[in-house]
Amino acid sequence: MFCRFSILVLCLCCVEVSAKLCKSMDIRSPTHDVHFERLKNCTKLVGYLKLVLLEDVPSYPSFPALKEITGYLMVFVVANLYNLGDIFPNLMVIRGNILFQGNSLIIHHTNQIQKVRS
Repeated sequence: MFCRFSILVLCLCCVEVSAKLCKSMDIRSPTHDVHFERLKNCTKLVGYLKLVLLEDVPSYPSFPALKEITGYLMVFVVANLYNLGDIFPNLMVIRGNILFQGNSLIIHHTNQIQKVRS
């Protein structure tokens, strides 16, 4: 019994070490490419993620590694975005440890969006 417990603890430590933590990001034009690159390998974003004033972006990259945002996700004045699930296909939780005006998910003035999840 002791050996099984030790192996379980060891495996949990391995999973945690492989996670890539990132800090809050405010992604907006004209510097969105730099921020998209920083977000590429994040598995957990500690804080908030803002996609703001992206009116000139023809298409968006996908971030399949991102599984968790501890704060909030804001999508404000973003063009050519139809499905948030296309950008974040494996996002499982927005914790809301940090809120924006009492909300953990904010989608505002993004008229083309049709789905939040695929």
